[in-house]
Amino acid sequence: ISIIWTLFAIVYIGAVTFLPVPIESTRIVDQVLGFIMGTVVAGVLQFWTGSSIGSKTKDTPKDN
Repeated sequence: ISIIWTLFAIVYIGAVTFLPVPIESTRIVDQVLGFIMGTVVAGVLQFWTGSSIGSKTKDTPKDN
């Protein structure tokens, strides 16, 4: 699913960058672009790179 969302993001960003967008569709293009950049790209990167070192170490047993 990460590959599908990544390919969709690449195609959409490329299309709105290099192809003409009708003036009446500018707002929806902006909203979808914001959604892609804010959630899709960030979510895929977050999933594959991890959230933090704290999340990585929370499952390791602690020495008392």
